[in-house]
Amino acid sequence: MINLDFFKDKIEGEQVLEALGIDIAFRRNNQIMCHCPDWFGNHKNGDANPSFGYNEDELLFNCFVCGGGNLFQLVENMMGVDEDGAVEFLMQQANLEPQDSGKFAEQIEQILNPYEDTQVDPEYPESALFPFRKIHPYLYERGITKEVIIEHQVGFDEEHYGIVIPHWFMGVLKGWQIRHLVEQDGEYHCPVKSCNFDKNGNEKPVPKYKNTSGLPKLNTLYAYDQTMRYCKKEGVGDIIVVESPMTTLYLKSHGFGSAVATFGQFSPAQASLLWPFNTVYYWPDNDKAGRNNTKLAIENLEQYVNLKIVPTVEGEKSDAANLDPEEISDYIKRSEPSALWE
Repeated sequence: MINLDFFKDKIEGEQVLEALGIDIAFRRNNQIMCHCPDWFGNHKNGDANPSFGYNEDELLFNCFVCGGGNLFQLVENMMGVDEDGAVEFLMQQANLEPQDSGKFAEQIEQILNPYEDTQVDPEYPESALFPFRKIHPYLYERGITKEVIIEHQVGFDEEHYGIVIPHWFMGVLKGWQIRHLVEQDGEYHCPVKSCNFDKNGNEKPVPKYKNTSGLPKLNTLYAYDQTMRYCKKEGVGDIIVVESPMTTLYLKSHGFGSAVATFGQFSPAQASLLWPFNTVYYWPDNDKAGRNNTKLAIENLEQYVNLKIVPTVEGEKSDAANLDPEEISDYIKRSEPSALWE
C-alpha cells in the first residue's frame, strides 16, 4: 500500500482533478463532488447527478457505482500509467521537480514506504482468512448466518479464544477486532498475556473487544467494501449505520445488506463516506455514547443527505442485534428525519 502522506498539503484537489480531466460539480467542505469519469462504463445513462467524491484530506476517491480507492489509483486509471508514472505526475502537480536523479530516487523511496496500519501482522489468525475451516457456534447463537460469516471472513482465534472480525477497507486489510468469549462474574478472560497485563507488567481488565494496534476507526467504516458491492448489485441508494461490527453482521444476515458500522464512534471522515447515498438511516445504541454520536452524525450529515434517525432499542446499551429479525423493519419504518430528533 502506498503512503499518501507525502502529498498531503502539497497539492490542490481541484487542480489535480482538473488536470485529470474530471468534471467538478461542487465542493462540500473537504469533499469535492464530481461527475464520475466512468472509466469502467458502469453509468449507463451518464452521471447526471454527481456521484463521485474526492476527499482532499485523506486523498481518497469514491463513486457510489464504480467504487473507490486512493489518489494514486485514480491517476493510474485516468492516465493509463503504472504506479511510478502516477508518482511522477503528482510530483509535477506539486511543483516538486527533482533537482537531480539521486534526490528524486530518495523521494520516490519515501513515497513508497507502507502505512503501518495497513500491514498484515504475521500472527494474524489464519482462521480469519479461511473461515470455512471452523465457524464458532457463538456466531450462530447471535443469529449470524454462514453466508455472511464466509463473505466477511469472520473466524475464531483459539489463542485468544475469541471471534476474529477482519476489517477490510478500500481492498486493504486495516486490522482486525477480537471479541473475547469467556466471561465470568461480569469480567472477560483471555489466555493471552497482553490482554491481561500492560507493557509494564501491571494487571489490567480484559476488554470485551480488542483491536489491533492502529486500527483506523475514525476514518473508515466496517463492511464498507461489501456494502458498496451490495448496493451496486441491488441498485440500493440507502445505507444503515450502526455502531458495532457484530450488529452489522446481524443485520446483513437478515436481509439488510446495506449496513455498516462506525466502531462505536462518529467522525467527519466517516460522514464523507456516506455523502453519495440518498438516505442514511443512523441507528444509535441506547446509551450516552449513542446519543452523543447521533449529535455528531446530524452535524456532519444533515446538510448533505436525507438523514433519518432510527429509534433506539429498549434497554440500556441495547442495539439492533437485540431485536428479533421480524422487528428490524418496524424500527426502520419508525425512523424520523434528523430535524425532529431530540
